[in-house]
Amino acid sequence: MRFISLTSIIILAILLCIPVTAVPTLSGRVYDGLFGDESTPAPGMTISCYCAPQAQDPMVMSPYGPLIGQSVTDATGYWEIPANQACNYYLIIISSSPDPHSWEGASSVDGKVLDPQMIEYSGPLAGKTLTGNKFWYRTERFSGRVFKGYAVDESIPLAGIDISCHCAMAPVDPDPAAPLILGAPVGHTQTDPSGYWEIFPVSGCSPLYVITADIPVGSPLFAAGARSVDGDVVRPNVIQYGDITGYYPLQGKVLTGNKFWFSDALPPVSPIPSQPSPQTPGQAASPSPDQGTPPVPGEPEHHTGAIITGRVFQGPPGPDELPMEGVFVELFCSANPEQTGDSIAMVETDTQGIYELVVTEVCGFYTITAFPEGDVIMAQAPGGEIIDGNRIRIPSPLEEHALHENNFWVETAVTPLEWEPAPQEEAPTQPWMEITMIYIGIVALVILAVIAFLLIEKRKSQEHGKE
Repeated sequence: MRFISLTSIIILAILLCIPVTAVPTLSGRVYDGLFGDESTPAPGMTISCYCAPQAQDPMVMSPYGPLIGQSVTDATGYWEIPANQACNYYLIIISSSPDPHSWEGASSVDGKVLDPQMIEYSGPLAGKTLTGNKFWYRTERFSGRVFKGYAVDESIPLAGIDISCHCAMAPVDPDPAAPLILGAPVGHTQTDPSGYWEIFPVSGCSPLYVITADIPVGSPLFAAGARSVDGDVVRPNVIQYGDITGYYPLQGKVLTGNKFWFSDALPPVSPIPSQPSPQTPGQAASPSPDQGTPPVPGEPEHHTGAIITGRVFQGPPGPDELPMEGVFVELFCSANPEQTGDSIAMVETDTQGIYELVVTEVCGFYTITAFPEGDVIMAQAPGGEIIDGNRIRIPSPLEEHALHENNFWVETAVTPLEWEPAPQEEAPTQPWMEITMIYIGIVALVILAVIAFLLIEKRKSQEHGKE
């Protein structure tokens, strides 16, 4: 009996020493919205995991390898896939949505984000956080309004204006005389009685989306201007999203607020200034008090009432730039380029960082100056000249120069008192680690029990021999 009991205990100890570990599980969530916005879960999205033989290069994709498993997100956007194979690399991919969409980004604790649709883990997975793998995509919808008149005047909406969206392979030529090459159409609509329009374009367009507004045939209206928050106005009736190098042209961009203006009348012109009285030879002409700042001699006359616009951003140009609200932007009027001149307008940027300066005087040169809290690191002047970090000069006549997209980028310093380190999330303990520790503890107890049993038996045998 003693031999059988000892044998049974040894066999039990051997069985318990066989490693039994839980299958590691990859998991995460999918959200509908801009990157970082976790307010709207995205149910019904398919997530796949592949056993890749080598690391992936986002620019030159290698074979994914065999499929390990798939999962469909539930009502909370949650998904999970058991990683039941030993792989060199585990490639997590979110499949395309049937609706028009744009991929906004992805994040992972211990995985490597390759692009907004892919996360990669290197094997083995032991000791790594496998939860918290998140994806963001956004339902694409362009929208805006159309008005009668000139830019900024939104008092008269226009109904029945054709709005089209195209997938372009090359940027639109801003020259109105050049042919308008748009690419394949991916959406069309008309404005309603309030001038509102929206288009759900076909997804997957790269690198450019082009939106056009067109009047009905025979209409006396003509395109008088356009505005967009994150699109580029390339012609009075054309707005363009993306750039020639962008694989995700809509990522992180505001798709609303695309506005067009049409008019049937030329803009008002300022009255012709009175001619100076004849001067005797050698006598310099002096302006009369009601003439204001004199224009440069020989300069063609142009109208006042023009609007100069632009935006102010925080950070360098790119996807991480943020609009700056409350920045003062001032417009100066001068007769020659060596002087700043007199101030004729000052405004503050709105919540989107946009400013609008109305020209009220005829000048030889107009200088735009931004006064942010920080250093201007870059400026953009499509129709003017950047004369230092925070000043843009536009010469007369204004009709011959682009007046929009006069942008500034600002680097703001954060003081130590304002800065706080981002809270670090504690990596959750993996279930398989807890199970492994429990088994190790049990095996250790069994081994100690066997040793104790053997010591007791040995002692009894010695005592029996003495007897």
